[in-house]
Amino acid sequence: TWWVYFWLSSYFFYTPVVLTAKEKEISVWNWNMNDLLRSFFMLSIHLLACYVLLYFLRPKFLQQQKYFSFTAGILLLFGFLFAAGYFISTFIFPLIDKSFIPNFDRARKNVVWASADRGLLSAIKIMVVALVIKSLKYWWIKQKEQEKLEREKLNAELQLLKAQIRPDFLFSTLDNICQYAESSSTKTPVMLIQ
Repeated sequence: TWWVYFWLSSYFFYTPVVLTAKEKEISVWNWNMNDLLRSFFMLSIHLLACYVLLYFLRPKFLQQQKYFSFTAGILLLFGFLFAAGYFISTFIFPLIDKSFIPNFDRARKNVVWASADRGLLSAIKIMVVALVIKSLKYWWIKQKEQEKLEREKLNAELQLLKAQIRPDFLFSTLDNICQYAESSSTKTPVMLIQ
């Protein structure tokens, strides 16, 4: 879903709306494949960042309540995302453009801002959504574990009570006392006390 969103935003924001005569010679298929491949490279960086956040930073620092280390890790991750976005925008995207759209140079104004936008700002969106989903899933699992422990505790207490009472033993004892009481035995008061 994120890839489709990223591809569409790349397609609509970076594909020229008013085509020149030179651009009209380029097929729609080339524009689409070009933008699809560009979005794939950016998405791979976003996925890597999400996995680092979810499976390294979150369990190692956030769940252990080491907030300073978590913040430092996030800042390092942001630095990596910016650098990776700049590298891809500067070196990879021109190669992709030349392979699908020959003899056409996209206007590359402000590569720094474009790499920050695609690499860092887009990654923050997906990382926040992924972190919220993972945190909700973690909370849900903890709730289920807590409910399971409470059920097991109640079940253990019930089993302990059942083991203490032993209804068949109690019934047979009361039956014996009843028989002694009917025969006016002197053992009846002693048996009732016991």
